[in-house]
Amino acid sequence: MSRLYDFEKDREKVKKLVKSDNFSHLILFLILFDSIILGFMTSGFVRVTLGFELFLLDRLIVALFISEMLMKIYAFRGKFFKKGFNILDLIVVVISIIPATSYFVILRSLRLLRLIKYIDKDIKITQFFDSLISTIPTLMTALVSYGFILYIFGIMSVGFFGEYVEFSSLGSSVFTLIEVLMLDGVSTNIIKSIMFMHGWAWIFFLLYMMISYLIAVTFVIISVKVILKK
Repeated sequence: MSRLYDFEKDREKVKKLVKSDNFSHLILFLILFDSIILGFMTSGFVRVTLGFELFLLDRLIVALFISEMLMKIYAFRGKFFKKGFNILDLIVVVISIIPATSYFVILRSLRLLRLIKYIDKDIKITQFFDSLISTIPTLMTALVSYGFILYIFGIMSVGFFGEYVEFSSLGSSVFTLIEVLMLDGVSTNIIKSIMFMHGWAWIFFLLYMMISYLIAVTFVIISVKVILKK
């Protein structure tokens, strides 16, 4: 029992440490310093002259970020994963582990998003991200639904308007239909030319846009309900 007590006591000490202002200020400093390093790493001249030194500093900061995550997971256990911002932090740190030689170096710049967590707490930014993450299941459902509609209308548009370059294949049709939904000027002109040749075409495009916007509105309504429940 004494060992268990000591274990819990140590956990409380770590929890107190990671929740302290000094610890938050240290992490904030590391993020700011890391942002400067990432900026330098975009310069070819600096990479040639100080590339190895910057790499070592970058790896050191990543190691400190990993230690931070491990300490928080140890201190809060399952509660750590109940906050959206903690999950975002963890994902960003995991991405940081990927070597800079890969294309994931672009994603590693997302580490700077962690600065948002340390903006004035009065604006409730963490609550915003918690709410944002809670809408992800609804967003995925909406995207799958729209993808299904886009696929169906893409196939239909190839059959109806295949003589046009913009609808000559499934890929080009899907891309054009997305542009139509965004009310892009070029795609609007294409639709007008199609409607001139096919008088009934407006029904096809209107039906597609109505279903697509209905999915978008439904997503917004459900997301608002999910956020209000929180």
